[in-house]
This record gives sequence, C-alpha cells and structure tokens, in this order.
Amino acid sequence: MLLKKEEFWKRLERGIIDPVYMFYGQDEFLIREAVDRIVSAFLGPDKNRFQYQNLYGDDVCIDELIEHASTIPFGKSNRVISYQITGRLKAVDKERLISYADHPTKGTLLILTCGEMDFNASILKQFKEGTVMVRFYPLFKNQIPEWIKKHASQLGIKISNGAALLLEELIGSDLALLSNEIQKMALYLRPRKTIDIKDVEEAVGNIRIFSIFELTKSLGEKKAGESLRILRQLLDSGQAPVGVIALIANHFLRLLDIQALMRQRKTPTEIARKTRIPQIFLKEYLDQANIFDSNEIRTIFKHLLESDLQLKSSAVSQDIILESLIFSICSPTSLIAYS
Repeated sequence: MLLKKEEFWKRLERGIIDPVYMFYGQDEFLIREAVDRIVSAFLGPDKNRFQYQNLYGDDVCIDELIEHASTIPFGKSNRVISYQITGRLKAVDKERLISYADHPTKGTLLILTCGEMDFNASILKQFKEGTVMVRFYPLFKNQIPEWIKKHASQLGIKISNGAALLLEELIGSDLALLSNEIQKMALYLRPRKTIDIKDVEEAVGNIRIFSIFELTKSLGEKKAGESLRILRQLLDSGQAPVGVIALIANHFLRLLDIQALMRQRKTPTEIARKTRIPQIFLKEYLDQANIFDSNEIRTIFKHLLESDLQLKSSAVSQDIILESLIFSICSPTSLIAYS
C-alpha cells in the first residue's frame, strides 16, 4: 500500500500500525523522524533496548534479515527491527521481502529504510495491504516554517510565526540543523514555553547569521571585495561550493519576486506577507531590489547556472569559479568564462 506521508501520519495519529513499512526517498531526516515516532508508538513508553534492533545492509543480507524477523519475539514483548537497505535490491531480495510481508511475524514490526528505490508497478502490486510504503521528498521552502512549528510542539513548546520564518531564513532548509537549533532554544527558554523572534536572534549562532546574511547583503549592494572576504569565510567553515550557489540563487529569486510586487504597487506589509520575509529584514531586500534591474538579475541567473555546471564538470579550481561568479554579480557587464 503506497501512501503519501500525510496519510501515513494521519493513520499513526489514529493508532493504526501496520506490520511492515518501507520508508524511502531523498530526505533522510524525515525518514528518521518517521522511524522514531512509529517505534515509540508501537513499543510504548516502557520500551527497552532489547525490543529494538537497528540493522544495516552492509552487515546483514536480506536472507539473514528475514530469518531474524521470522523468529518469534521472546516472551510477550513486541519487537521492532529497523533495516537500512544499502544499494539497489536484487530481484530475488525483493521477492523475499514480499514473501515475508505476506506473512509477517506476530509481534514484530519491520521497518525498511533506503534512498530512492526502483520499485516498478508490478512489484508494488505484489505487496499486500498490510505493507505500507511511504516516499519522503524534501520539503519545499514554503513548508519549512510550518514544519518548524510542528517540530517545536513535539518538544512541548510553541514558536511564533515570525520566529519560525526567521529561523528558516537563518538556518535554511536543513531539517537536522533546524531540529538542533529548536532543541537548543527549548533548553534556553526554560521555564518559558514560547519562542519569539528575539529568542531566535539571541540563540542562533552569530557565525551562521553572518555567513548567510552578510554574503547576500554584500552581493545585493554590489560590494565585490566584501563579498569575496565573506565567501572565503564560508568556504573555510566547510560550506559546500554548490550550496553557496543555491544560497545566492535563492536570494536573487526573492529580489525578482519583490520587483514584481513593487511594479504592482504592493505595500511593504503586503510584500513581506507574500514573500514570507520577516519585517526586520524587509528594508534591506527592498533596497537591493532597487539596485538591480530585472535584466541584470536574469543575467546573474545565467552566471549561476554556468558556475554550477563548471563546479560539477570543469577542472578549474572551485575557488576561481566562485570568485569569478562574485565579480560577475557585482559587475554584471564583465564576465570571466572558463571552459
């Protein structure tokens, strides 16, 4: 049974737990979150470490997994076996899993996890209703603030809309990093139970804020020298070059959106609401939207695409490619190209 993740969560909230799950997709954090929540729901608050086993495909083959899962749990205890598939499953392994899923062991919950799986329609049809398959896609940017609020509520705290937007703006879309910051703030807040914008500003690391906002701000003001200095700090701190390009692209996409809304004569408040930009940062965005014209920004996107392709295929130093990109953004009429 193939379910959307929203359907899976609703079934879990209703207390419906199936004997076999396959969680797969591109977002490892969402998969781990699903595993943790279903394990807690199945085993209850009194679970012990002997009731839960986490196995890996590099260490345990499918035949060994099936043999292990087919063993009746000791006593009257429920048991969870989580198995991370590594590499693409062979046809015979898929058939073994399907055979077990048709007759799962009572008291055993089997959770299979992996990246993108190549299950064709004929294989999917062979799984019975008791087997649930859920694909976890990365969240869209506009879904992140709502996820932040839900994640905070699971820790017993509330986060305001503005604080959730600001946290997403500062940290980005990495759910593991966001979760870590939310947990830090939950400890920081005690005994209070509500996170507001000021809490986010005080709790989130200054280096992260500097890295993101100072780079895009200096680029938005066409300050090449300052942008190069901040770029170097980003790279030295471990930021992936491709991630830098994604960060810059996201910023200029917002500037394009703002320009379109300005042409429609929208008020600053309307612009903030439609673009989901926190009010405290709106003036900087509006100022930058007036520095660049739409044609310049479209040219910048061509530079971004070229740089992204060069990073993935060219022998030219990544530093040189990114430095060239900085100059292209700050002086759109000048281009340094590499073959």
